[in-house]
Amino acid sequence: MSQSSSLLEGRLLLTILGIEHLEYQLIHAKIEIDHQINAKPGTSHYDFCVKNGWQKYIDTMLAVDFLILNRDRHGANIEVLRNARKRSLRIAPFFDHGLSLLCSCYSEEQIKKFDIMEDKPCQNFIGSRSTLENLNLIQNKASIFKNRLTENDRDIIFKDLQNTLSAEHMDKIWEMIDTRWRYPKENAHRTVVI
Repeated sequence: MSQSSSLLEGRLLLTILGIEHLEYQLIHAKIEIDHQINAKPGTSHYDFCVKNGWQKYIDTMLAVDFLILNRDRHGANIEVLRNARKRSLRIAPFFDHGLSLLCSCYSEEQIKKFDIMEDKPCQNFIGSRSTLENLNLIQNKASIFKNRLTENDRDIIFKDLQNTLSAEHMDKIWEMIDTRWRYPKENAHRTVVI
């Protein structure tokens, strides 16, 4: 096992196998959400999150996963932060989007052929194996999918990525995000069944 430590902003930063953990004097703990939920039999994963006050977070996560076609949102990719002193739980920020967007496209030909609305099977801990079907869980889609995306949004998304992604990749990713952003509004009257 590889382990090292260093100080960051006065806090001990512990690195084990390349994974960084901030040590908060042993009062904070990181818990994968599947360990929390599995302790509550009979409660759906979504309902557990709603009951804990995390509905807006989970709804936003489901929307983002749909927009970028994130295929890797298993329970270890949703974490709960526990503060023993305050006896509180809070959800951790989103992380691990490695299996999203055009992750399977390695050539211009693959990019051109990529179906931006295809609903690929996903490892979703909350909801089903479909990011499209999971939109049904979001009760107030209008609060998440507000306004239209603009060229300014595109500029923000791709800021400083011109030397990292090809123009073809950026164009296709933008087409995907923009089309998927409009989908809930354009199909608000329909319930998705896969």
